[in-house]
Amino acid sequence: MIRRWSRAALGGLAVLLLLLLGFELSVGSPDDAAPVVEAADVAVPDRASPPAPRDIPRWVDAVLVRPLFDPSRKGEPAAPAGQTAEPLPRLAGVLLADGDRRAIFQPDGDKKPVVVGEGDQLSGWTVRSIADGAVTLGRAGGTRTLRPKLDTRPRPSPSGQGAR
Repeated sequence: MIRRWSRAALGGLAVLLLLLLGFELSVGSPDDAAPVVEAADVAVPDRASPPAPRDIPRWVDAVLVRPLFDPSRKGEPAAPAGQTAEPLPRLAGVLLADGDRRAIFQPDGDKKPVVVGEGDQLSGWTVRSIADGAVTLGRAGGTRTLRPKLDTRPRPSPSGQGAR
């Protein structure tokens, strides 16, 4: 007899929970409602002016040198005459302190790191801006934004402490 009552109670509870679940799904929550936006809260972007005509030929040249969907797409354009096409060293870090902005570049090999500031030259590139976690470099061929990368080269173990 107790088993009948417990089964009936569990069945009734299951039906009640299903009804509650159905009600919740049909009504939804207040978070689902579309937010009310006042006309004063909507920012209307200014129409951007068309690009300056002097920039368009430079852009066309850049596109023709490196067509986007060409399977034989070339790498970075060659450095302009008078500039060397050295590879950029790895950006090891950025220092921002008291308005002073510095970027630390680590050349390949065991060379000492190079610390540069905005406006300095590095491998034929000019440091245009240094921000938290990014450095923007520019030259006649365009701009590049670099982010710090960890050194992934294997480190030699200290002498006398090699693995056995």
